[in-house]
Amino acid sequence: MDFIESKDNPRYKSALNIRKGKDSGLIFVEGARLCEEALKSGLKIELALFSKEFLGSAGTLARQIESAARDAAVLKTRLFDSISDTKNPQGAALVCERPVSTLETIRTRLQDPSTAVPIAVMLLEINNPGNLGAVLRTVEAAGAAGVVTSKGSVDAFSPAVLRGSMGASFRLPLAEKVSESEAFEWARQAGLRVIVTDSNAPTLYTDADLTSPALLVFGSEAHGLSKAALESADLGLRIPLDDRVESLNLAVSAGVLLFEAKRQARH
Repeated sequence: MDFIESKDNPRYKSALNIRKGKDSGLIFVEGARLCEEALKSGLKIELALFSKEFLGSAGTLARQIESAARDAAVLKTRLFDSISDTKNPQGAALVCERPVSTLETIRTRLQDPSTAVPIAVMLLEINNPGNLGAVLRTVEAAGAAGVVTSKGSVDAFSPAVLRGSMGASFRLPLAEKVSESEAFEWARQAGLRVIVTDSNAPTLYTDADLTSPALLVFGSEAHGLSKAALESADLGLRIPLDDRVESLNLAVSAGVLLFEAKRQARH
């Protein structure tokens, strides 16, 4: 592997721009576990970057990644730290092709009998990377079909979201930048019920049948669901909360409903 010693190196500059989100076709994956998940998930690795220390402590993983990557290089520790998106860099980072899914990819997963929970989750203008990462991890854990993010949402493959998802981003069908109207129309054409959570809904989530295919829609952390989304939904569900609590975290709400759907599917 080549040894990169300067910030003027073209590969260093390119990787830094990708980490900053300046190349829509490539993503920056950092940390030993995420790099390993990217390798296992079959992502196309364009460039692997390692620190000297990582090569010494995780040589086997580094060799596996190097053999799968189109290009690989070693950086001085200080140089690697300058490209990192974390406070405590682990010494391994990848530049990979961005996974691409569509609404039709999700429809295929919904129709697959092996899908444990035939529900796709749509997130409208979600701006918190940690929340999005946690939702992706929750959707995969529940065995749901995939995730749709609307226009105006945070980049689903930004380094912060990838860390929160713990690799779920690499494996889940994930359709990005879909308008609310397009998603609702697609759901209707695909025979999906559109379900929302609403604190004023008369139906408790435990009283609803969640075994049939559906699009489960959540609003942004700051503004919730639009009036149009609430009015056009086929079903509104209420999660009962203690009077002292105003709302649940987005990922928690998704988990409550998805694991209820999973419980119903098993019975």
